[in-house]
This record gives sequence, C-alpha cells and structure tokens, in this order.
Amino acid sequence: MRNLILTSALTILFLASAMNTEAKEKLGIRGGFQHSSMYNVSEQNSGRISNPLTGFYVGAYRLHTIGLREIFTLNGGLEYMATGFRIDDNSFRKLHYASIPLFARLKLGPLFGQAGFNLNFKVKEEFTLSGVDALNTIDKAPFFDLPLQVGVGVKILILTIEARYHYGLTDLGGDTRNAYLQLGIGVHI
Repeated sequence: MRNLILTSALTILFLASAMNTEAKEKLGIRGGFQHSSMYNVSEQNSGRISNPLTGFYVGAYRLHTIGLREIFTLNGGLEYMATGFRIDDNSFRKLHYASIPLFARLKLGPLFGQAGFNLNFKVKEEFTLSGVDALNTIDKAPFFDLPLQVGVGVKILILTIEARYHYGLTDLGGDTRNAYLQLGIGVHI
C-alpha cells in the first residue's frame, strides 16, 4: 500500500514538473451519468458481481496545454462519485470516493482521446443486505483505489462531451475490483 501511494505521489510530481510555465491553463466543471459494478478477478469466480449501480459524478478540472492549440494537454481535477453494485433496492454495496483524475489528452480537430489514472480516496462505505447494515460482517474496502482510465470525446467551443471507462487495480477484498463507465459533459473557461 505504501508503494502504491509513493508511486502515485511521484507520478503527480512528475506531471507537475512536466508542465512548463508557458503552458496555458483552463478551468472547468464536469458531471454526468455513471454506471458502475465490481468484478471478481479470481480464476474460480471471475465476472461481474450482481447488478450494476447507477449514479452520477461531479467535479472540477484544469487543463494544462503543452505546446500550441490544445493538441496535447495534461489534466487534473477533483471529483465526487460512488461505485459499487446492487442486488436489489434493499441489498447493495456502495463506495463513495473523492477522486483526483490525472490523465493526458490528445486532440485532433474536435475529437480527443485520453488515458491516465485516478487517485480515489474512500470517504464513506455502505453495505446493506435486506435493508440491514451488514458492513461489519464483511471486510471493509481499503481507503485508496487506483483505477486506470481511457476515454474519448468531442469538444465544441467551451463544451466537452466525453465517455471514460475506469478499471480499478486495487483489491477491494476477495479479489474484487471497481469498474465504471462515465458519460458526461463539461464546460471550461
């Protein structure tokens, strides 16, 4: 766990040092729909755990343009989201995160592709079975999750429409990982 946090901190420092003082910065807000689930990655039980959990994400971001005309940008931000799975209305597991997305974006015309990772810090965890709090009967998820992300989108004037897929690298207990798709819109100035 310490190595994971140290690696993440060093990556943040590297990205910050790569941003030269002449880089243009733009601030923005974004939010949208989120479709999440947890996947078991063990050989015996691989696959999605139960039904997906739908919700939303919301946050702010900063674009750091490297070079001219926003062709290549390094991006960071702060977002709130909840991931997990749902068995039914009375049985679900939900992990609430404060997330720091860090990614590079390559733009060609109005279209762009992006890749990077998120630093997800758990702020709350819920596990309910048949309407009863069951969090004490299972292992709690770790405080930190590190999902990789890839995405595509289109930029129209100050508006951005994007789709991002995230897959967690951190074991949340029992060989399970977070996986979620975000479809959203952003506005930057």
